[in-house]
Parts: sequence; structure tokens; C-alpha cells
Amino acid sequence: MEIYFDKKTRKLLRYIKWHPKKTFNHIQQKFTDKGIGMLLINMCMADYLICTRSDGTHTNFKNDSPWHSVGDDVFWVTPKGNKLLEDRFDRLWQWSIPTIISVAALIVSCLKGG
Repeated sequence: MEIYFDKKTRKLLRYIKWHPKKTFNHIQQKFTDKGIGMLLINMCMADYLICTRSDGTHTNFKNDSPWHSVGDDVFWVTPKGNKLLEDRFDRLWQWSIPTIISVAALIVSCLKGG
């Protein structure tokens, strides 16, 4: 299963990465979108997140039926989720630093030429 990572999905994944002990209730309060529960389940099914129940067991949404999240479930980012965030960050810096240097060089050359 693959997920389309739009801005909201990346923001949710970053939030869980930086706040790893937040429960489903906390996440739902932070992100007021009604479909946040299904998005969390889909991210677990795609192996970007892990869900831990209050008794410490991991939830396998691929085999559990019916799918549901309880208010005290805790979500963790998996190595696959971390890699996605790191790759996105690396791609951002790969084009932004050369662009900043080029713009600075253009401004300096315009100021010297004029």
C-alpha cells in the first residue's frame, strides 16, 4: 500500500516524529480533520507508523478487523517514515542552497555592474 504524501500527511508524520509519546486523542486534537484516524491507520498499514495499544502490544492493522484506534493508542514513526522525512529534507537542501548562492551572485554582479 502506498500513500500520497501531501502537505497535511507530511506535517502529521513530522509531528509524530517530534512528539513520539502523543496519544491518538492528542493527535486528533492537534489535527482537527475528521479523516485523521483513517490516515493514521493507512500510514500504519503502509509501514510508516507503528501503533501501540495501552497494554503495550503492537497493532497490526493489516490483520486486525475491524480497524479502529482507541484514544490512548500511541503512534511511532518507523525507519521507513524517518527515511521519507530525511529524503524530503535532503532534496530541499540540494536545490535551495545552490539557488541561494546563485541569487546572491546575481545580486552582487548587478550591484557591481551598475
